[in-house]
Amino acid sequence: MCDFVGPIFALIENWRGVRGRKKLVNILDLLKQDGFHHKRTAATNGGEWHSACVWCGGEDRLCIWPNSKEGRMGGQYWCRRCGKHGDAVQYLKETRHMRHVDACAYLNIKPFQKELELPSHMHSWSPKEAKPPCELWRKKAGAFLRETIEVLWSSSGRESRRWLQKCKGLQDITVREAKIGFNATETYRKRELWGLEQSINEKNGKPRKIWLPAGIVIPCFHDGNLVRLRIRRLNEERSGRYIIVSGSNMRAMVFSPDKSVQCIVESELDALLLHQEVRNLTGIVSIGSANARPDKETDKILRRSRLILLSLDYDVKSGNPKPAFNFQFWMAQYDNVKRWPCPKGKDPGDAFLDGVNLQVWIESALQ
Repeated sequence: MCDFVGPIFALIENWRGVRGRKKLVNILDLLKQDGFHHKRTAATNGGEWHSACVWCGGEDRLCIWPNSKEGRMGGQYWCRRCGKHGDAVQYLKETRHMRHVDACAYLNIKPFQKELELPSHMHSWSPKEAKPPCELWRKKAGAFLRETIEVLWSSSGRESRRWLQKCKGLQDITVREAKIGFNATETYRKRELWGLEQSINEKNGKPRKIWLPAGIVIPCFHDGNLVRLRIRRLNEERSGRYIIVSGSNMRAMVFSPDKSVQCIVESELDALLLHQEVRNLTGIVSIGSANARPDKETDKILRRSRLILLSLDYDVKSGNPKPAFNFQFWMAQYDNVKRWPCPKGKDPGDAFLDGVNLQVWIESALQ
């Protein structure tokens, strides 16, 4: 009798192991968990299903192939309208904001090693100190800024004020508090008169000058001192829209640094809009561009925060964040970062003008 006990227990344990093994989850399961109903429309290629799109709504515009062999396990999806596409791993990352490794664990699949590897320079990165401009630069730039503020609030700046409100959602009180100006005429200033070293243009052999193009003048202050001037050219929509005035400091623009939640955006105008709309919920950090990195002081602000919402501009044409590689940088440096793209448009300004309630958008992240 005892000779049979061992094999019997072995069979029981094996049966328990099979019963306890985690079931593979596919894209249909995930959609059902999120409250989306789907219907089968074709039996070819393992079956095709349709449902409303998680991102843009509708009724049956989201195409689903739960048994697709492409990509990772869990099936594929594609929206015929907004173009959202991917596999089950991508779905979890996009909708539930899971890290890649957590999404794979949820689906009971093993991530590829190359998906977990980050370039060595991401781990070795350290923030740099942002040195302030010289006193003469601050004096000259301050005088120029005051002139442009007067122009903005004169009859000559009426169209620029209308553009700031209509195209960027900024109220007059926000524009005044930010000390935004308008430079009506392109001009050049000698570098040495602003305290900058002389520089020679190699092409023509002439001394370079400080270029002050016509456009919206956006200042950045730190501890009450002017440290940067950025000019948004209104007549240039393709390239070179934003010009940094020579001698400017490239530190991040920060609002409410003591907040436990910080939201990172690219544009200073988007930062001003968020500060206008959601200052009670989060601090705002404008880093200037997708490739920019936080300076030493901003890095300290981010590391002591409870949560970082990363809302870099979204490339609507390709349907991907630009560049996606940058999200890996933030993940490698900060444990408290959460990717939080705008639900519409490429940035908070576009989303706001398209009717998105920015308060609700931020509150959703905090929940």
